[in-house]
Amino acid sequence: MKKMIKQFQKNVDNLFIEGSLGRDLPDEFRISELPYCAAKSYYRRKLGVQSKQNGKMFAGSLCHARLEDLVKGIPEFKNAEFEVECQKQHGEISLMGHCDILTEDCVYEFKFSGSDLKKYPDPIHWMLQVNAYATILEVPKWCIIQLNSRNLVVEMIPGLQNDISYDILLDKAKTIHKSLADNKPPEGPAYPWECYFCNELKDECKNYVDKMKKKVKK
Repeated sequence: MKKMIKQFQKNVDNLFIEGSLGRDLPDEFRISELPYCAAKSYYRRKLGVQSKQNGKMFAGSLCHARLEDLVKGIPEFKNAEFEVECQKQHGEISLMGHCDILTEDCVYEFKFSGSDLKKYPDPIHWMLQVNAYATILEVPKWCIIQLNSRNLVVEMIPGLQNDISYDILLDKAKTIHKSLADNKPPEGPAYPWECYFCNELKDECKNYVDKMKKKVKK
């Protein structure tokens, strides 16, 4: 039994490593990272830290691997493209990523999450991400499809492509890029909850240390 558990654990670890992200380059930014903590993006590049998948991300990856099955029989996805590459150069900076599904006039982004969309109906971080894909691919519409990880209920958030929202992420990338050149971490996090779920950089990040000190004082 112990031998079996040891081998099983090894297999799980290998799968997690395969799903991990490679080294972040100072002039290339993943669209999926930009809605979040700029300081985290800075430290990953400065320290060469590779981000490893956690359990929720791993389950989401498995869900994404079955996207074609999830949309089977739905007319809107008859001629859809899956995992479409998105990339746009802005001077020295490149924004890049892959959208989940592309149709003739819409980008669809799937989220495997336990977020309560009735309580928090406007997940701005998701909206900024999918809008960036729509902008780069030059389609007028986007749609977020959440498959709730708690009860598997499907919910949808539709929207229209917006240049101003795209510029928010581009400005974020420029800020991180400049911070790297200046050797000075940018402000972060973008959302208060990010620090509490950040394990890989908590010992290096000044923002994290300051936040925890304030929590202890309270």
